[in-house]
Amino acid sequence: MNSAAPFASPLSVRPDRPSVLLDDQDHHIEWHVRTDPGAAALVVCFDPLLQLWPAPAFGLDFMRRLDADVVTVQRKHEHFYQTLSRETLSALLSPLLPRYRRVLMYGSSLGAYAALYFGRDLDVLAIAASPRVSVHPLYGTAHWQARQAWRHLRLDPAQPARCRALIAYDPRECQDERYLQGEVLPQFPRAQVLRVPFSGHPSIQMLQEIGYLGPLLRAALAAKPLPQLNRRAGRWTSSAWCVDVAERALARQRVALGARLAERAVALRPRSVLTQRALARARLLQHRWADARTALLLAAELAPADPLTALLLTQADAALAALAALAAAAQAEAKADDQTAGTAAATAGPGRFAKEWPGAEAGSTSMSQLVDSDVNVAAAAAAAAAAAAAASAQPARWPGRWRKLERWLRRRLGLAAK
Repeated sequence: MNSAAPFASPLSVRPDRPSVLLDDQDHHIEWHVRTDPGAAALVVCFDPLLQLWPAPAFGLDFMRRLDADVVTVQRKHEHFYQTLSRETLSALLSPLLPRYRRVLMYGSSLGAYAALYFGRDLDVLAIAASPRVSVHPLYGTAHWQARQAWRHLRLDPAQPARCRALIAYDPRECQDERYLQGEVLPQFPRAQVLRVPFSGHPSIQMLQEIGYLGPLLRAALAAKPLPQLNRRAGRWTSSAWCVDVAERALARQRVALGARLAERAVALRPRSVLTQRALARARLLQHRWADARTALLLAAELAPADPLTALLLTQADAALAALAALAAAAQAEAKADDQTAGTAAATAGPGRFAKEWPGAEAGSTSMSQLVDSDVNVAAAAAAAAAAAAAASAQPARWPGRWRKLERWLRRRLGLAAK
């Protein structure tokens, strides 16, 4: 590891210039001072997955608008904070903490995990939206587990947490629910938990879109009671809510409903990986391969390293290649028939390929029906797996709730009732 940049004394920090607390080959940590010493809170912000330095730090601008000083903890490559220890970060923060009456640690998804992990033994409030760490040996995902070793100590309820915790998440998000119930809440049994159904992962986007995130953070900074959450009031204007319900509709083979919700999500938030990916999934199930590819290319532009986008793009490309091969075969057969039988053969009826594959002529609108090999099998398997995973984490009354929600959505969107 490269030598770290020297730590600047709190007394020498200029309010108009961030102080670099650590800069090595893995991390870049800065202290942004906005207020007079001791006048406000300090917020330690952790970036989410695949948001790497020198990209803008998560939460920095928002917290500065709330008159808080900020420490930004950023990664230079995707190591899931596994190269940073509690002891190292505590040593960096310890000269700063006496300046402030309140200290918060704040993050979303991977950043939420980091806020809880690094804040556990400190006298702070950890605000964690949908905590998740995809390299966790029990609660992670195979894609990331194969690429990054797990080095942190697991959360252990035998060691009581010193920090207080405020956790927001979607209890219908299977991976988040398993991790919260299996490890996070046993470690933080007195945590204040905001359950936000249909917000998806991460929940923070819906909270922001319905106008709740700002009041929540202001209350936390001022050590006041949290405002009441009315998630239904603004759900129709939330792209995150539309994406989550669209994904659930697609998993239940409600393709028209899912597609309309995905279209609405894109209209609300066009430059979002989540909305474009949801639209692409709907287009794949509708066999609109070119439209799916267009949406996935935009998603890949927004998040080049996202593995799910890459997987779906592979499926769309395979479907388009299969269509091109079928069109070439149809044209080749038509040309061979013309050469061997002449004009009489052309009037005798369609060739063998067209008889066996109705609608396979070049330019036919029903041509997508022919692509029933690996692409459709993969899409069906993915949909079945998503439906099974969703069903495994739902309470017994979830089917009834879904039917009620589906009826409301169909009336709102003008779709025929099922």
